[in-house]
Amino acid sequence: MISNEPTKNQGADSLVPELAEIVDKVTFSPEDIRDEDILALQTAGYSDDAVIEIINCASHWQQASDVWKP
Repeated sequence: MISNEPTKNQGADSLVPELAEIVDKVTFSPEDIRDEDILALQTAGYSDDAVIEIINCASHWQQASDVWKP
């Protein structure tokens, strides 16, 4: 049976580890996001604007998946 429920790392195979980790945290456990997570993205070369967009997109995906349930 196919499930429409999101799972950790669903479709994240093509993401670099820093992105997959922060997307999972934003989506499934935002309370676990720490300064170190943001620093890891910045160290990997992502600008402050890019970090904000990554978090924004991941949070909107979560909101959309909460609303869209067949």
